[in-house]
Amino acid sequence: MRYKRQIIILGLIILFGMTFNITPIKGITRNATITTVAEKDSYVETDNPTSNHGGKDWLIFGDYILGWNEAYLFFNFSDKPANWSKAEISIDMYSVSETFNVTVSLINDTWGEYTINWLNKPVHREIITTFTVAEGKIYKFDISSYIEGRDNISICLNASDYLQNGYVQGHSKEGAYSSEDYPQLIWTYPEIAEITVTSPISTDKWEEFNTYTIKWSSSGSINKVKIELFKGTTFVEDICILGYTDNDGEYDFYVSSSEDYYGVDYRIKITDYDDANVYGYSSSFWINVNGDGNGDGNGNGGVTTTIDGYNVLILIGILFGMGIIFIKKRKIKHYKS
Repeated sequence: MRYKRQIIILGLIILFGMTFNITPIKGITRNATITTVAEKDSYVETDNPTSNHGGKDWLIFGDYILGWNEAYLFFNFSDKPANWSKAEISIDMYSVSETFNVTVSLINDTWGEYTINWLNKPVHREIITTFTVAEGKIYKFDISSYIEGRDNISICLNASDYLQNGYVQGHSKEGAYSSEDYPQLIWTYPEIAEITVTSPISTDKWEEFNTYTIKWSSSGSINKVKIELFKGTTFVEDICILGYTDNDGEYDFYVSSSEDYYGVDYRIKITDYDDANVYGYSSSFWINVNGDGNGDGNGNGGVTTTIDGYNVLILIGILFGMGIIFIKKRKIKHYKS
């Protein structure tokens, strides 16, 4: 019974110690996207059958003023990821005169952006999809079933029949104001997102009045990161002035004398600014503590008694091993007696 009690106590010590352990890296598999802006876009109209509108800042399709309009777009697959899972076309249809149905048709014949007009427009082939437009916004439609065996795709957008009123005006590639405004092909694919802090390391000793470079590496589409200082498991402060910095792998940190930095259990945490599920911790390092662990030279005493989670686990392992040896010795002594 005594031995069982000792084992239980050791088990509780292990569980207690693990609560202080910090997971150094947390990476995830998530969906990411790559976009390809339309290589060609234009529209044609019955009112001016020989006119060309390539290079205009807008696209128009539907029943517009005195005639019918159709919009044409062409996308290449140069940015297609090898492991893509979904393909969509996105168009910012910022002005919709009234609700009506739109047909998206596949185009197999070639056409020129600066030569296409109503008279020489290509033949509409298979209908890819139909959808309803009711308000000005970005509309997306899936073309995943039309990727296999191709290295490009060409489409036409027009009113589903010629009995409807209403028209759409949208951004062309020349008239887009932001990245979301462009007519674009969006590729979705799975990626592994991960951040690894490479500096500071466990042997680093930072001192006030000095600047040190925090370094990290990452995988996945991470544009900006948040950098934080922790003492053990306790948050201390945000390090970046703006709350974030570019994911370029380096950031300088000045150890100010006005802050109460002191201890051997500091860590840097770097997080994907757009996804808090992706982060990495540095090893524990020292700030304002002498190499012998006997104070900072300013009368601030010796090393803090706080033990890093990693070191706690090492200590627990030693204690657990000693406990097993102790139990075995007690058993041997019992048998001999």
